Amino acid sequence: LDVRASGRTTGMVLTGDVTATNVTIKTGVGVLALGDRDITATSGNILLQGRGVTQGAGSTVSTTGTVTVYGSDYASQGTRGDVVMAGNIVADSTNASTAVTIADTNAITIGSITTGSVGSRGGLRLGTHDHNGSTYRRAYGVIDPTAGTQLTIGALDIRQLSGSGSIDLSLLTNEIQSVGYVERGGAISVFDTA
Repeated sequence: LDVRASGRTTGMVLTGDVTATNVTIKTGVGVLALGDRDITATSGNILLQGRGVTQGAGSTVSTTGTVTVYGSDYASQGTRGDVVMAGNIVADSTNASTAVTIADTNAITIGSITTGSVGSRGGLRLGTHDHNGSTYRRAYGVIDPTAGTQLTIGALDIRQLSGSGSIDLSLLTNEIQSVGYVERGGAISVFDTA
């Protein structure tokens, strides 16, 4: 499924669950609102983009591959909103750096994220910094969790713009195997149960 709605005037609200081999949903001029709808990629990857992306607590985004969420407007490629996730993201990918990516957004509120499997977890990137290709899709605001959620991930990589706020990933249920490169915009707090 590939939906690229750059001409919309109000963003997009999902009205049903989505299942396909690969899922790409991009919208312009407003938020991509998942609500409590599920998105499943049965054999590929998921890419979600809007001027902000929101997810309800009853929603699960799951894939056999990777999940990428961009909080920037698909039409303008520069106007950002917040990514506010309250549900679950499950990516079977064990890629050490890109199993789940949330980037090019203002504030990030993280739901529960699980990557890979026990003994072989994938990585979580919050903001990106692809130096050689000169692509900067950082986090431009505060990063914090939705209450009652947890991270079950391998490597954590954070690229937050300097001066853009704090990072709080201190929920007591987090399982973070390692912390990679961190560019932070303020105070940082990370907790791992192991």
